[in-house]
Amino acid sequence: MSIVVEQQGDTVVMRIAGIFGYRMHADFMRAVRGAQKGAACVIDLINTDHIDSAGMGMLLMMREMFGGDAARITLINPNPKVHGVLVTAQFQELFKIAYGYKGS
Repeated sequence: MSIVVEQQGDTVVMRIAGIFGYRMHADFMRAVRGAQKGAACVIDLINTDHIDSAGMGMLLMMREMFGGDAARITLINPNPKVHGVLVTAQFQELFKIAYGYKGS
């Protein structure tokens, strides 16, 4: 389990590896609080094995902290299992979900 954060221009990129759940809460919220509000944010899920309800809750908290409907957050490269969880929860209505994302 890990979160790596880097700034690419006006975009914050967070790469999440392992199980995105409660055990990542402190690290994820530290990364979110350290990100510039109003910046575009990309959450790279290519190395995320699973997301549970706590992980989805953290994404929702991040969305609110970044401005709710005005938030520019893209979830990229989820594996089929993670994508299925996100779609079941209708996260495609709240976030852009993309594959092969190259940056903004």
